[in-house]
Amino acid sequence: MSIGSGAIHSSAHFMTTSFTHATTYCRALYHTFVAKKEAEVDPYVGIRTDMFLLKRDGVSQVPAEIIEALEAIYSENIERERKLPAEAAVKLFRAKYGLYPPQPSEPPSNGGISSSDDQSSDVENTPYTVCYPRRHRRRNT
Repeated sequence: MSIGSGAIHSSAHFMTTSFTHATTYCRALYHTFVAKKEAEVDPYVGIRTDMFLLKRDGVSQVPAEIIEALEAIYSENIERERKLPAEAAVKLFRAKYGLYPPQPSEPPSNGGISSSDDQSSDVENTPYTVCYPRRHRRRNT
């Protein structure tokens, strides 16, 4: 359960993970830390993090060393996530040329005239750009 002005942001994190009542302590601690970091997009949520463990026999504060370790793990994961779009673009680029290999620069031997028994159409032979789609603006006519 999340409270405060950043609650909607932190709750969204818990909704998109496999967080349940049976989640282990370390995983719950990490997910809670990430949810707090995601709540920091709210202007009223500060960057300082204090965490407490509520148990049947009382409350204990999570040591600063653990929070520092969580911060380091979180920073590594954010850096890894920043690289994902570039890696995806490379994979899409490779997949594009697997599906649509580059056409030779030489003209076809038949002078560009397709034979009647050719089953392929112009659409099937057109190389498509997968990596960088462009937005088209509607013109007033």
